[in-house]
Order: sequence, then C-alpha cells, then structure tokens
Amino acid sequence: MLTIVTPTYNRPAFLRRLLRYYRDTGLKAALLIADSSQQAQREENRRTIAEVAGSLAVRHAEHPADIPYVQKVLQSLTMVATPLMALGSDDDFFVPRTLEDAGAFLLAHPDYEVAHGDAVGFELDPQGDAHGPVVRAAPYPQHSIEDGTASERLGRHLAAYAPTWYSVQRTASLQRRYPLVQAIGADYKFLELLPACLSVIEGKFKRLDGLYMARQGHSVKDYSHTAPAYKETGWSVNYGYFIDTLSAALAKADGLQPAAAAAVAASAFEVYLRPYEAQHQRQLEQQRPRGPFERLLTRLSVSRPGRALRRAMAPAAPGPAHVPQEASLLARLLDPSHAHHASFAPIHRALTARG
Repeated sequence: MLTIVTPTYNRPAFLRRLLRYYRDTGLKAALLIADSSQQAQREENRRTIAEVAGSLAVRHAEHPADIPYVQKVLQSLTMVATPLMALGSDDDFFVPRTLEDAGAFLLAHPDYEVAHGDAVGFELDPQGDAHGPVVRAAPYPQHSIEDGTASERLGRHLAAYAPTWYSVQRTASLQRRYPLVQAIGADYKFLELLPACLSVIEGKFKRLDGLYMARQGHSVKDYSHTAPAYKETGWSVNYGYFIDTLSAALAKADGLQPAAAAAVAASAFEVYLRPYEAQHQRQLEQQRPRGPFERLLTRLSVSRPGRALRRAMAPAAPGPAHVPQEASLLARLLDPSHAHHASFAPIHRALTARG
C-alpha cells in the first residue's frame, strides 16, 4: 500500500539508527533507500540493510555520489510501485501505526491528497550526532485543510504554511508534480513550496490524531516553516514560474480565467511572504547608518536596565495556549500519561541507545 522513500548521503549511523527503529516497531510499509553516499559509507549502509532485510521490506537504490538531490528524488519516484508514499530523510522517524492510518484514510477518501498526524522536531546533545540525550523538542505544525475550492485551500495553506514533504501522498500525484520542479534549479525553498501548493490545489489535507513523525534538527531553530531566499539571485525567474504553475492549476481546478487565477496565486503568496518582508525591513533598518544620539539610545536599549524595561512594557506574546514550550513538550512526551508517549518512547530509545 505504502512506500517510504528515504534519501541518504554519508550518514550511515543515522540510517542504521532509523532502520533498527523500524525493525523494532514492526514497520509494514516498504522502504526505498535512495543512497548517494561515498563508497565507504555506502558499504556500511549495505551491511545495515542486510542486517534488517529479514524484518523489513527494504530496497537499496544506489545512485552516483555526485547526483543532484532533486534528480535523486525524481529517480526514486519512478521506482515506487505502491499507490501511496511518503518522503523522509534518514533523520526523520515515522510512527508506523499513524503512518498506516494516514494511508488508509487517503485510500478511503479520494478527494484528499495529503494525510498526516501530529509531529515534533527534536535536537540532541551534541548537535549533529546520531545518538545522545534529547535536549529539546518543539511542535512541527501539521494541518487539516478542507475548504471546498482550490483557491480557498491555497490561501489557507500559505497563511499558515507547513511542508507536505513528509506527509502520506498519492504516488501518481507526486510522480506528476515533481518533474515540474526541475525548472526551479537549486532554490530549495521554492522546490519545497511548489509541490506542496500544487497538492493543496488538487485536493484536501487531513491531520489525524496521533503522533505521526519526529524530525531531528541540527541547529537551534523554530520548527515552523521556511521561505524562499528573500529576493536573491534568480528570485524573479523562480517567482514567475511558481506563480504561473499555480495559476494554471487553479484555473483548471476552479474554472477561473488565467488573470483571475494569477491574482489568487499572487495574493496567497503575498500573505505567506509578509513575515519575511517585515524581517527584511528590520535588517535594512539595522544596517542604516546612525548618528551619535541614535547609537546612544541603541546601547541603552540593549543594556540590562534597558532589557528589563522592554520586558516590562512588552505585551504578552500571542499564540495558541495549547502549544507547549520546548522543555515542557519534551517532558510531556516522556511522561507515560501523555497521549503520544507510547509513540515517542521507541523513538527516544533509538536516539539514546548506542551501538
């Protein structure tokens, strides 16, 4: 029914950790390991795959070490024979039960294109290692989007963007969408955004109850969403291609005229970009030359009394009350009474075990 495509490059410890986790949790989905590692690391991967081959339906697809990432993914898509699939790197842990539930949901609901569940991001100490203590966890947002028109769904998706890369999707849909990203080149943010936006134009999204995935981060960051490099080299070309591609899909899905479809796509993307427009303006302001009086005010504002005054005057930070802070989320996941504990505990064991 379902295949997990796992790209990997020169991280045999991560792949070994992941495949042993899947073996120990009884994963039923097929696995396609898209391996472009150097020879020594590839040999380690071969040994790991041989170790778990009796317990998992795993295929080792070997690629040249210098293959571009997009080409590796595109080639992998052509190798998938199951009707459903999910993409996840060697540091992304899917929860088998919720993964199966997401697949079953899509098979039962043809008007949906994407299914997933709750997700978290985590970091280890030291960062970048395959094993170690988990030092923080943060929500990795996933959403249901069930509006009746493609235009409404696109607007909702880009207003609170979350990647669909890791979701269960229809193989035929991905095989049709991903070749479109080749024209974008190496702008990985647009490479992520384009298929995600096409998927919400073509169908609905469903977030199921239950922990679906845990993703490892390798630096301190907010597990929310990313934006295309703000108007850097190639922006206008990639932006134009992005809007044109979405417009064509919107026109087909909603029966819009080309100009109206382009306006919908551009307006939705403008909402997505607003936080980055504001960030860009702040950066420009920080770079602006300042006179002696302004420099004095700046020094006062970052001093200890200045920071205390700003904290006292600042309004309470907005946000959903149910989203826990990083430390408390990790503590909750490790609490046996938490709804996601049974799903997170095997992941935690895989992260903290060595050998």
